[in-house]
Amino acid sequence: GNSKEEGFLGLILRDMIDIGKSVKVSVMEIHNNKCYDLLNNKKVIVQRENYQNNYVLSTCKQETIINNEQINRFKVNLKNRRTGVSSENDQSSRSHLIINIEFAKKTLKILDLAGCEKASQSICNNKKMFLENGNINQSLFNLKECIRSLVLKKKHIPYRRCELTKFLKSSFDDSSKTFIL
Repeated sequence: GNSKEEGFLGLILRDMIDIGKSVKVSVMEIHNNKCYDLLNNKKVIVQRENYQNNYVLSTCKQETIINNEQINRFKVNLKNRRTGVSSENDQSSRSHLIINIEFAKKTLKILDLAGCEKASQSICNNKKMFLENGNINQSLFNLKECIRSLVLKKKHIPYRRCELTKFLKSSFDDSSKTFIL
């Protein structure tokens, strides 16, 4: 969204609040294959696999949303996401943004993936930027491999390869629904 129009997240949260659902939200970014809590001063989050083989986020702050004023606060937290100059634009997202919404014993995961670019088109002028691009491309490749495994109906989904696909592990099972906008 912007100053004139409501964003995707705001529309979803307002609808959930309007129908009277309790909504809990956490916001994190994955940068250089590390997870950071955007609701808690970018503190590092560790993903751990529990005894049920589900990934849980340690120390990830979760806020309960009950009114429109709280929704507006999220716009500030989302601006804390890492951005930088790329060959495509000067405000390219340099991290994957993940918004996890829990309501009525269900989970909605909204992702805004970081922009990727070919190394030959990259305007990297230092090692740090080059490694950042490599990590973005690697995580997107790993996501593609998980999706490919699903399409080919393989028994094994290679979700353990990076933090992004670990977080999405539950999205790869038969009971989940995935939409790409």
